[in-house]
Amino acid sequence: MNNDAAARIPASAGRQRFNEITNAMWLCQAMCAAASLGLSDAIGDAPTHVDDVAARLGLHGPSLYRMLRALAANGIFEELGDRRFQHSELSRLLGSEHPFSLRALAEFLRSPMQRDAWDGLSDAIRDGKAGFTHRRGKTIYEHLRADAADSALFNRAMLDYSLEGAAMIAQAYARFGEVSSVLDVGGGLGTLASAIARAHPQVRATVLDLPHVEPSATRYLEEAGVGDRVRFHPGDFFEAVPGGHDLYIVKHCLWNWGDDECSRILRVIRRAIGDASGARLLIMEQILEPSNLARAALSDVLMLTISAGGRCRTDAEYRELTREAGFQLGSILQLEEIAIAEFVPV
Repeated sequence: MNNDAAARIPASAGRQRFNEITNAMWLCQAMCAAASLGLSDAIGDAPTHVDDVAARLGLHGPSLYRMLRALAANGIFEELGDRRFQHSELSRLLGSEHPFSLRALAEFLRSPMQRDAWDGLSDAIRDGKAGFTHRRGKTIYEHLRADAADSALFNRAMLDYSLEGAAMIAQAYARFGEVSSVLDVGGGLGTLASAIARAHPQVRATVLDLPHVEPSATRYLEEAGVGDRVRFHPGDFFEAVPGGHDLYIVKHCLWNWGDDECSRILRVIRRAIGDASGARLLIMEQILEPSNLARAALSDVLMLTISAGGRCRTDAEYRELTREAGFQLGSILQLEEIAIAEFVPV
């Protein structure tokens, strides 16, 4: 059916863009399925025939080939001919042994949690409640506290999401080399605190998060080799956080909450700092601005599906929230998609 002489009528620009968007959705689903199936680990370091991959994983060979062919055509794996495949830079990130593996994050993206959140988007637009809550009848945080398996997947996914960025942050912010005590508020398993401790041996860090996170966090800190210098503190940042630290960090936490909740978190931190001389607050978030609007505005919609009130904010909105809580902006360091904003208590 390939006739070079045949006239080709191009699709309209709008239709071409529509096709690009739908293709991206399909590609994301295929990539995440590949991660869940363990294809990256099965292919390994040498070019591998699709039948060998299918045999290792107990899969249907012809169907597997169709998916690998589509992934390779889009830069995820490389097809060498004779139905043999090898890794691309992106496909290696789906492997469980990669130092900055994204496998768990990919698995989370196709989980029922994420599906239900996005399925509820139309309802969220109608009344402002989170899409997840519309589908499950509870907030995602209530769900995670009650469901150990989903909580474990969520924590692994957030670890994947943060790992490479945490290493970058630990090196980029100069004041980490000058302090001895850091508190990561809402720090999950302790990804950032661990990266800071590894990069700066003088630092002792504390990770504050909800009690149900403690077993997984303690295990992670030990496996990361920082269990002697990073400890987990179970608590609720709406109620109280420990005082006596040089730096208080809030990373990718405020965007989960509405303005009232953010103000409460910030006021709790300000109370913990008290009159301590030299203490600082670091807020690390994606800032909504014209230069990154395409990405940040979609992140903002994502938050609408997950958490009522959660949102990406502008620089001015963060300045206002922190000012009302008793902080003044000192400096901002921009790192790719995240800004590190240093605030001084006033």
